[in-house]
Amino acid sequence: MELLVSVATVGMLAWLHLGVVGGLRSASDDAQCLANLQTLTRAWQMYGLEHELLPPNPDDGNLTPGHNWAGGFAGVGMPHEFNPDILENPETSLLFPYLGDAGSAVFRCPADTRMGTYQGNRPELQGAMVAAARSYAMNLAVGTNPYADPPRPVDAPWLDNQHAHHYGQKWRTYGTFGDMIAPAPARLVVFLGENAYSLNDASFSFGMEREEWIDWPATRHGMAGAIAYADGHAEIRAWQDDRTVVQNGHVSRRAVPGSPDYAWLRARISAPIQLEHPLLAPPTPVLGLNHLRVAWPASEAGTYRAEVSADLQNWQPLAEGLEPERGQIVVEDPDASEAAARFYRLVR
Repeated sequence: MELLVSVATVGMLAWLHLGVVGGLRSASDDAQCLANLQTLTRAWQMYGLEHELLPPNPDDGNLTPGHNWAGGFAGVGMPHEFNPDILENPETSLLFPYLGDAGSAVFRCPADTRMGTYQGNRPELQGAMVAAARSYAMNLAVGTNPYADPPRPVDAPWLDNQHAHHYGQKWRTYGTFGDMIAPAPARLVVFLGENAYSLNDASFSFGMEREEWIDWPATRHGMAGAIAYADGHAEIRAWQDDRTVVQNGHVSRRAVPGSPDYAWLRARISAPIQLEHPLLAPPTPVLGLNHLRVAWPASEAGTYRAEVSADLQNWQPLAEGLEPERGQIVVEDPDASEAAARFYRLVR
């Protein structure tokens, strides 16, 4: 009897030890993942401020110099899954020069446990086992189109669920900080963890018109995923719907009617273009810029005027005789402050 009690006690202590260690490891992974995403977001912000355009975010994984914020295909079984070299090359990884000492490790979530044979070209690593190169993707609606001349926001083709959406058609896409009217920067997703089987190029595909997963968010933080926003903050989001979990690596498109996870993410991916309605701008200048910049997609034909109101009743002119440039109109409001809400609209 004493032996049985001792064995049971040892077993219980071992179970408690594993539980504590596992909990500590999970908390550590959460903290490091959030730090990685915040570092990536700072790099993204610095790139945007320096270039006055956000980095390219095509949905094709291209490795053309200067054409991708993070080139390559990094999912399970893909050619760059274990190749960090392309993420350390400033020509194929446009954010890398802004990462400082953090280096390419910030592209990988510490809870992403994939290991495999190195796929790059460095002689000293040939045959070595290395961690997966990338765990994160960028919101498909954020970034610029590298094939457009002059540059403009991405088309984000999957926003219509048909891979046929183009910039300015129905859903907002964001090529500059001034485009971030709806959702506001604190609610606009920029980076998120993507399931390793779904992960391919560095753009997270999402459809706004039907409840379905096209690309799948990661659930590697204990039925939760890591997400970073345009204002620089990041969070671990607990998912609520079991259908958000990838089963046995199957990541084909899946309808998820009534999914609270889909609905939550949808509100943070994009918003409809509605020129006919006044728009509430963020109450503070975006990312510390001196003036609040307000942007609308607009037809190339004709001129417009921008108006501002404090109460949605009395509208005052902000700027007149505005002509679209690269398919949008941008105005600055030097009087915007944290003290009072201001509303904007564009009219002919």
